[in-house]
Amino acid sequence: MSGRPFFDDEDRDAAQRYVDGLYSAGAFDPVIDGIGEEDKILTAQVASIRDYMRQSEGTRSGQGTPLRIYPALVNSMSPNAFAGHRDGLHVCGLHIGLHAMVYEIACYVMTQPNLFPEIGDPSKEKAPTLPDGSLPAFWLIDHTVQKGKQVNPELADRFLPFCPQRYEYAVYLSLLMIRFVWFHEMYHCLNGHVAYLSRFVPSIRLNEVAIPGTLPLVELPSLDLPLPADRLYQELELDADRSALYAAYRTQFENKENIIALAGLPRTMRCRLALLAAYLMTFLFERINERQSTKVPLSHPDSHTRLHDMFRTTAIHLKQLDGDVQSVFEQVRADMGALAQALPILHDLQDIHGRYEAAAVQDRLDAHEANLTLLRQQIQMFGYR
Repeated sequence: MSGRPFFDDEDRDAAQRYVDGLYSAGAFDPVIDGIGEEDKILTAQVASIRDYMRQSEGTRSGQGTPLRIYPALVNSMSPNAFAGHRDGLHVCGLHIGLHAMVYEIACYVMTQPNLFPEIGDPSKEKAPTLPDGSLPAFWLIDHTVQKGKQVNPELADRFLPFCPQRYEYAVYLSLLMIRFVWFHEMYHCLNGHVAYLSRFVPSIRLNEVAIPGTLPLVELPSLDLPLPADRLYQELELDADRSALYAAYRTQFENKENIIALAGLPRTMRCRLALLAAYLMTFLFERINERQSTKVPLSHPDSHTRLHDMFRTTAIHLKQLDGDVQSVFEQVRADMGALAQALPILHDLQDIHGRYEAAAVQDRLDAHEANLTLLRQQIQMFGYR
């Protein structure tokens, strides 16, 4: 078992059974070695995360179980991602719809000339605006499906960067945003979250966008848990956020980027993009949850808590890695402030950061830290090292 290479035919078949069983026959998209026209961005995503997952090959849980893990694309236009387990295999899934949404948002960022003005020729961009309350990727649905109106193709064209170099950076940003999601789901597995919960509910699946009924809070025997089930789920999400943020930033700071085009960028720029990508994904998932009316506060921390916890992770853990991370963070704050001018629907990062030092916020983060310390004592045997 431990001598098998990652991503072999047995793993692929198990991942396909898992995904097709959750959704429908044909939902599993192999991406690599698949049939049909190749999406180069998707292929790069999957090849990249496979490479990072392989770095955990040979690790075992505290119980001696060897790690098996597989990244799976799901042919579903709903924007979501998940971590689950079947037949000894951890499956990290990402919906095609999330990939499409992230790509559109990354492109929109680079159509704003006041964002990354040092890249390419920002004067070529048209700085498209959206109605209040809209987001890229949602506006097409709102104006075509709900209202039945034909979208002006000239308006649609303006949502792609005109400057070739800025378009390249849009692709880079989309790759880093999706990588943060892959890392988040991967650490649900590596940190022992899925294996621990599967003792109680074998079919457990941790979704990034909450789906009513898939997090069986009432099914978990609370007497056997170190925390009430709702608080337990929230700490697992924060733990996966922290690990994903640290891994994403460390990848750039230690020059471990495995996508050649990205690796060729200056390290400071890569670190900036990685931090921005993580924060943008947190915003995006909050908006998806709110839009789909599936937000389950008991199982997912609110976006302010998640961002404040990321700020603390940046200030403490990333600072230990990179003594200059504060200057990178200040640049990202400016980036988010500029983006909020074009997308008022985004929370203003300056405002959120302004409340970060408040005693009530710090007390809440301290409570989460205490909960997580307690929880880690229970799940450490299920993590892979």
